[in-house]
Amino acid sequence: MELTGKILVVQPSEAGQSAKGNWKKQTFVVETMEQYAKKVAFEMWNDDCKALDDLKPGNVVKALFNIESREHEGRWFTTAKCWKLQIIAR
Repeated sequence: MELTGKILVVQPSEAGQSAKGNWKKQTFVVETMEQYAKKVAFEMWNDDCKALDDLKPGNVVKALFNIESREHEGRWFTTAKCWKLQIIAR
């Protein structure tokens, strides 16, 4: 899937360790440029987070992503995992 929009916020990265090793995650929010704009929070993981280093609020990007849902203790959570980010305008 893909979505084009304006960067609203790039949150600080989070890091940790799991049974599979070290990990890094960073969240950013994009607002679509439609008549009725939507805000979407994306996650990028590990080395993909480098794409967020130069982003600033107001940059226009195209995010290529997958949507995934998972269950935890009877509740469902959905995540938009971005795997490629293209800067269209700064």
